[in-house]
Amino acid sequence: MLDLKKPANQQIAMEAFFFGYQAFTAKADEMLAKRGFSRVHQRIVFFIARYPDLSVKELLTVLGVSKQALNAPLRQLIAMNLVHSAAPRE
Repeated sequence: MLDLKKPANQQIAMEAFFFGYQAFTAKADEMLAKRGFSRVHQRIVFFIARYPDLSVKELLTVLGVSKQALNAPLRQLIAMNLVHSAAPRE
C-alpha cells in the first residue's frame, strides 16, 4: 500500500484517480453526447427521478449551480418531455 504521507505517492494516487475516473465516465459521456446531452442533463434527471417533488430552488442547491447554468438544460429536458414542471402542492 502506498504511504500517502509522501508527496510523490500522493501524486501517483491522484494520477491513478484521474485516469480511473476518466475511464469510468468516458462511455457515459459518449452516450450522452450522442443524444445531445451532457453530464448536467444526467444530474438533473437523476435527482428529479430520485426526489420527484424537488423544487427548482432545491435542485439548484443540490446541484450547486446557478439559475443560469440550470435554465437551458432543464428547459431542453422539459421540451423533450423527459421531465415536467408543476406548481408546488399546497
